[in-house]
Amino acid sequence: MNDSTALAVLQAFRETGLEKECAIVGQAASIEARQELRRPFTRLIGTVAYFPENYGSQLIRLALEILEKKCVPPAVFTQHELVTPANVNKVYPNDAWMLSAANN
Repeated sequence: MNDSTALAVLQAFRETGLEKECAIVGQAASIEARQELRRPFTRLIGTVAYFPENYGSQLIRLALEILEKKCVPPAVFTQHELVTPANVNKVYPNDAWMLSAANN
């Protein structure tokens, strides 16, 4: 599931009084999911961060190596990370600043 779906499922469990009976993981590490991860006792236990903001520089580096006829691997993977309540502030330390800037 993506984060939007994961958060909707979490809300459905809350509304039915079954929140303590679930554990949910999303994908994308959206700002909304990261905010939820900061809530005490959340049942959203994680979300996978893909860091698309890093794709461009990695692709350019790979393209330049190909153009320079350098040997490149047959497949190139990006680094993903599971973001949890324990590490959300480390992985995304600027969220509070981003949210305050967006609200001004």
